[in-house]
Amino acid sequence: RHLKKGWRGLSLNKNLEKVKLNAPVYRGRAEQFLKTATKEKFDIIFCDPPYVYKDIDKIAKTVMDNHMLENDGIFIYESSAKTPSTELEGFELFKEKIMGDTRINLYRTNAQER
Repeated sequence: RHLKKGWRGLSLNKNLEKVKLNAPVYRGRAEQFLKTATKEKFDIIFCDPPYVYKDIDKIAKTVMDNHMLENDGIFIYESSAKTPSTELEGFELFKEKIMGDTRINLYRTNAQER
């Protein structure tokens, strides 16, 4: 399951269809959704807050404290390319990509085997 805020969630649905994945996409504020989903586990959590957002560490902490990622799950954080990569407690940054003015960081938990 995925949470996506804003109109681009429609694009995410189309991309899931293209790769033949059936997964619900949730639109809304991540903080609110994660408070209600603390008993759930996710393969992918894609966080695309406004580029001025400063509390990604709080979202990552909620995910980590509630064990919300599957064992091989990925936490994806989209930010401005001008924003330096963010260290998130309990997570390892294993891939980073800059595309234009966007930075995509892929994290896995430190406990995951390589």
